[in-house]
Amino acid sequence: DLEHAIDATSRAISLTPDGHPDLPMRLSNLGSLLSSRFELLGELEDLKHGIDTVRFAVSLTPDGHPDMPMRLGNLGNFFWSRFWRLGGLEDLEHAIDTMGRAVSLVPDGHPHMPMILNNLGIFFRSRFERLGKLEDLEHGIDATSRAISLTPDGHTDMPVGLGNLGSLFLTRFNRLGELKDLEHAIDTTSRAISLTPDGHPHMPKILGNLGILLELRFQCLGKPEDIEHAIDATRRAISLTPDGHTDMPGWLNNLGSLFTDSSRFNRLCELEDLEYAIDTISRAVSLIPDGHPDMPSLLNNLGVLFSSRFRRLRKLEDLEHAIDTTSRAISLTPNDHPYLSEGLINLGDYYMMRCRHLEEVDGVQYGADVYSLAVDQPFGPPSVRLQAARAYARLTWPFLIYGYISLDRLLAVCGKAFQLIPQVAWLGNSVTRRYEQLAEFGEITSSAVFAAVFAGDLPRAVEWLDQGRGVVWGQLLQLRSPISDLHRHHPGFAKELQSISNALENSGNSAGSALTNLVDSATRSSPLDTHVGDESSARIRLARRYEGLLTQIRTLNGFESFLKPKTFSELCSACADGPIILINVFERVPFSVGAFVVLRSPDLVVPVLLPELSYERAEQMRSLLLESLQQINVRQRKTAERGVSMESTYRSRFIDVLGSLWSIIVSPILQAIELQPSNSSSEALPHVTWCATGPLSFLPIHAAGLYDSPNPRDRIFNRVVSSYTPTMSSLIRPYTEKRLTSSVSSPSKRVLVVSQPNTPNCGALPSTFQEAANVKKQFPDNEITHLDHTHATVGAVLREMRTHHFPFIHLACHGMQDPEDPRKSAFILYDGKLHLSDIMSHSAEGAELAFLSACHTAKGDAKLPEESVHLAAGMLTAGYKAVIGTMWSIIDEDAPVVADGVYRRLVGDQGGSTGRVAYALHEAVKELREKVGEEDFMRWAPFVHFGS
Repeated sequence: DLEHAIDATSRAISLTPDGHPDLPMRLSNLGSLLSSRFELLGELEDLKHGIDTVRFAVSLTPDGHPDMPMRLGNLGNFFWSRFWRLGGLEDLEHAIDTMGRAVSLVPDGHPHMPMILNNLGIFFRSRFERLGKLEDLEHGIDATSRAISLTPDGHTDMPVGLGNLGSLFLTRFNRLGELKDLEHAIDTTSRAISLTPDGHPHMPKILGNLGILLELRFQCLGKPEDIEHAIDATRRAISLTPDGHTDMPGWLNNLGSLFTDSSRFNRLCELEDLEYAIDTISRAVSLIPDGHPDMPSLLNNLGVLFSSRFRRLRKLEDLEHAIDTTSRAISLTPNDHPYLSEGLINLGDYYMMRCRHLEEVDGVQYGADVYSLAVDQPFGPPSVRLQAARAYARLTWPFLIYGYISLDRLLAVCGKAFQLIPQVAWLGNSVTRRYEQLAEFGEITSSAVFAAVFAGDLPRAVEWLDQGRGVVWGQLLQLRSPISDLHRHHPGFAKELQSISNALENSGNSAGSALTNLVDSATRSSPLDTHVGDESSARIRLARRYEGLLTQIRTLNGFESFLKPKTFSELCSACADGPIILINVFERVPFSVGAFVVLRSPDLVVPVLLPELSYERAEQMRSLLLESLQQINVRQRKTAERGVSMESTYRSRFIDVLGSLWSIIVSPILQAIELQPSNSSSEALPHVTWCATGPLSFLPIHAAGLYDSPNPRDRIFNRVVSSYTPTMSSLIRPYTEKRLTSSVSSPSKRVLVVSQPNTPNCGALPSTFQEAANVKKQFPDNEITHLDHTHATVGAVLREMRTHHFPFIHLACHGMQDPEDPRKSAFILYDGKLHLSDIMSHSAEGAELAFLSACHTAKGDAKLPEESVHLAAGMLTAGYKAVIGTMWSIIDEDAPVVADGVYRRLVGDQGGSTGRVAYALHEAVKELREKVGEEDFMRWAPFVHFGS
């Protein structure tokens, strides 16, 4: 019937004279028929003939003709079909331009508008997949969402629109990793299937897409029913696809991928699944013609399967097949294709597997070269390129030492990795997702630092070590950074940047509709932008606009380095109060410089070798300390009656850990930099700031010492005053161009005291009465705001913080940490949780000290040791110069002692220009230590100072 229709329409055209008003319509009809035949048979001649025919029809259609939008739509579809078949980017650009013109010409309410928008959404997704620009993906979601909103219930095109929207959500999930996008995709695709009648030609495609989505959810959540449903859906798609159809190889490829090592085989270890997958994808390869754009993907998947069977059966021929198949896939992949980097990573993995299997190193260079190529691919997804950098970094030890990889190339790869990390842990992602991504790439920092040291470039090692720590806090700090110079010289840019920064900072807290409104008012650039509708899209738009503004600002004279990572010279400005000591311990690197002591005047790095320090030794100390704390039930602030005394076993473990910290780390560092007190007074002791990495970030370095030694100088607190910092950058204050000194210098001594002696559903803290009194007696009555018990509600505290700028805030209550999103960490008040995000939402300009007299407010998360996921670091990011927190829970009766000692030295009779927070805490803890005994470490050692 189709052949007869084409013949009849062709004859009609041949009989129609030039200039006849029906000629454009007949040409357009012929184009539609040729499109249908191409979909069935896949003949390229039909594409070429169709494009020529419809283009002629468009040229004969006068402006303003009601059929012009549909003819443009048909032409756009032809361009996209040729792009899909041949991969020419020019065809895709023509398709988007042509379809966009069609949308602009369609009047409101036109019944064909949904179809045109739906196709435009497909084209945007294709360009995103080719070029990786997120704005294309967002335009695609907007266009398709709008198409669905304009489609009446029950319309036959509704399933198609839903299926396409599901594909777009899938694509965004693949880029950003947000699970809710995957859930949206499954829901919309399932709804599309329920609305599609049996026998509908689009049913196989929708079923195939559902199979892909369920497979991905299986990989995320590990539910076996998802993989079984995915297999059923894909097999059903295959059964509904006629032999010879151009979609058949794709469905076979998808079915085979369901059995690869990343799916069912990996989880359920069934060898017959793997064999079936190899046969299925081999069949798919045999069914597609040479030059087909899907051939590289099929070959790459087949290589993965061969490598999986090699890991199972250890047959070298399987590994050789994997190398050959993947090499062929790479040779067929265009240089600008985004998935080239993924194939290169696989090939590098196979080279390294062969080296290990044959126990030879000759192939290491091949693997390194391939990984390096993957990093260099400009069109590759940032996460894939960063994965390649991690693979290259893993070769650092021992292959760099023995010359099998190039030092210059390793440094170049590491430099690109640090450029990629912010793109992967991107502001457009949720904080939770950013932490998930960072957990995968921490080892890059270790190799980068090792390589910089190996090259003799200690300043670069310090820069990279600082960039590799606290990435998410650094992003939040950047959003709160000063823009005074920008305000003076370019107020328009400053105002817009401030607006978008505030919206991004609060994007995890605002309701979706409110966030969408912010985006619409700040970044709307096309009619499609009005159809966002979910918070992920809104956050992505904000992040994209933020990055665009930064790019523009950095083109301005004098702003070339605006908000870029700090240089070594800039980092040294953080050392105004004394040396900053970065302790470098990482997994996979067995030896390196153990510590970098950064000094000011002149800017200098002193490397300190710590030969007895290793990642394993640090982890052993952390585990021993944690076990001791858990066994004496240190989980929340408690009264002495509920507490447990330091029994001899646990005291002995503390002594072992603190002694190891002294012998392995602290003593060698202090000897290397020869810090000496001018006299025995605490005020004369030198000040140091510790910035520890890995497991060391959980250990009380400030309490290190040989407690069985009669020599008092074998305790760190008799040698130096200690502070901590998550990163050097965080000491460079965000609210001033000129860094504030460490002295409490605010003319105002206003203090906000919040106490909770008996929080509902939490343990009683009766000593908070005395603690609050000890704080208040050091301040004039008219400078004190005290919210106690029932008055200490979330709303009341926030109102006070927003109405007045308090230099001091003292929180005596229970606390809790949220390692998934540290901004949700909270202080427990009378009516609920005061989240860190709530505190960060107000300006903390002029804030001096936050005293967090709550549970383990400076205790990090073992999964993210480089991110300082705790309340103390969060309060620094919120704008407080100094934070006093606790590494583990404190005894209720001890808090008043420390609070009294700190405030007495800061603002009371003993205060003054030398009343620095670190020294005040040092002396206050000394008083507590003398009261409870030097070896009752559980009581005096948890108190720590962060910041300046």
